[in-house]
Amino acid sequence: MALLALWVVALLAIAVVNTSAQGVLDKDLDYLLLGLQKNKYQIWEDGRRTPIEYGPNSTYFEWWYFDGVADDGTTIVYAVYTAQPYGTNRPVVSIQITSPQGQTVGALKQFSFSDGSWGTSYANAKVGKNYFRSTGGLDTYQLFCDPASMDGYGVNLTLKANLQSWRPATGHMGIFVGGPYFAWFVAVPEGEVTGTFTLPGGIQKTFKGTGYHDHNWGNVNMAVLLEHWWWGRGKANGKVMISAYLTGSVLSGYLKGPLLFVADADTKNILVSEYGTDNVTVALAPKITHPDPSYPRTTIDGGVKFTSSKGYVVNMNSGSPLLLSVNLNSTIPAILSITGLDKLLNIHPWYTRFASQPTLKYPNGTTLSGIGTLEYYELVW
Repeated sequence: MALLALWVVALLAIAVVNTSAQGVLDKDLDYLLLGLQKNKYQIWEDGRRTPIEYGPNSTYFEWWYFDGVADDGTTIVYAVYTAQPYGTNRPVVSIQITSPQGQTVGALKQFSFSDGSWGTSYANAKVGKNYFRSTGGLDTYQLFCDPASMDGYGVNLTLKANLQSWRPATGHMGIFVGGPYFAWFVAVPEGEVTGTFTLPGGIQKTFKGTGYHDHNWGNVNMAVLLEHWWWGRGKANGKVMISAYLTGSVLSGYLKGPLLFVADADTKNILVSEYGTDNVTVALAPKITHPDPSYPRTTIDGGVKFTSSKGYVVNMNSGSPLLLSVNLNSTIPAILSITGLDKLLNIHPWYTRFASQPTLKYPNGTTLSGIGTLEYYELVW
């Protein structure tokens, strides 16, 4: 009982410490301790950031993510994981391909520990024959997904950045350096994508369009630190929008983390680079019926609106078309299910991805409409 009391006091203390924080570590000492520079991005930041050596019970996770939209409307999402955010600590590769008509297919596969290798000086994540590799600093990447190991689904793509990398301050969301954290680095906010993708039966098709790459990692089970998040990206008349809204647990001090980035892909000018509730206001749209009838909560927010301190407004809608809806319960560690801790902690993960029709409103009232992607990642409810 005494131990429980100390635990409760510690949680309350954490919540008080972070009451006025922005959720993002952004003090000069934070940069120093993490070896980072303000508004300057280094190649090693996209290399592996979690410890190379860790046991099967480690809570570290990390992944390199890509999504692209072809000129014909085909979308591809490809990611390589050192370990899933929760679940087994084995390397994972996932791929989803969505046709212009909205049909999503793909595969997610676990591999053995020995199949994974990870570069630290630059992005070089390799699992079996699948890889996510920098071939030119933070400017050029080669992505390869091996159809033979991924149920016939594959990619062979080149991503070339046309905007510089970005992170909100240090990119680390938590209370203090060395504590529980979730980190985010947007290596390629937007770039050109060329190459091919493969479908079962050896069907190979050309892909030409635009793409995005970010990198996430952390040192605790995400369901311990975060409850859920909205994340979206879009493009309207050459203007690139990246937005996120993270809601944290008590261990994050009940983080409310809005993040917003807007840039002109033609002029390379950054219009908005803001984070935290002091700078970005978030409004959730009225609830709508989730388009997946198997979704357990029936309704979902109809979208997210971000208003920056500079007067720019990004509105990302959800609803339709639905690209992916996945019950992630199968990834909960067995020990949590066996002991019932998943129910005690309300860990019921669900992932939803929509094709969004974002709008960007300028301070002068001019409004641009575009295309994009919006995801809702629920870890706890």
